[in-house]
Amino acid sequence: SNVKFHTSKSLSLGLRGRKYNMVLCLEVIEHVKNDIKLIRLLLNHLNKGCYLIISTPSINAPLYKLGLTYKFDKKVGHLRRYDDEELKGVLLSMPEVDTVALLKKEGVIRNSLFVITPLSVFLRFIKGPLSLLITYIDNIFLRLFGASNIYLIIRKK
Repeated sequence: SNVKFHTSKSLSLGLRGRKYNMVLCLEVIEHVKNDIKLIRLLLNHLNKGCYLIISTPSINAPLYKLGLTYKFDKKVGHLRRYDDEELKGVLLSMPEVDTVALLKKEGVIRNSLFVITPLSVFLRFIKGPLSLLITYIDNIFLRLFGASNIYLIIRKK
């Protein structure tokens, strides 16, 4: 009952001066022309000591490095991908940001299911134990080949 969802096609977001204890910005900033402006806007709507969680595609993703995500990125409207250290550095330079935790998630197998169109057919069949098995294997590939997504947890001062 305390959860509110806001969607918007503009940076106003319909938040109208409200403050929140947690803001999730999942798979959004790569679509926005002025990503830093969006992050600052979200921080303005966050209570002190509370968290902003951002997820975004990594420029270091194995499939991206192999050139296999170009069509997907264009199709879904990705304007950019991020280097985790560069993005973390930008956030730490903001005076209102206290701490940043960076997590690297989604290995090449899970990413392939979303990015490579013929494989996306299998997504609807991956449930229950099969989902657990795919996640287990994907986590091994994540450690071997690198992450496809970056998750940042930001605490507002």
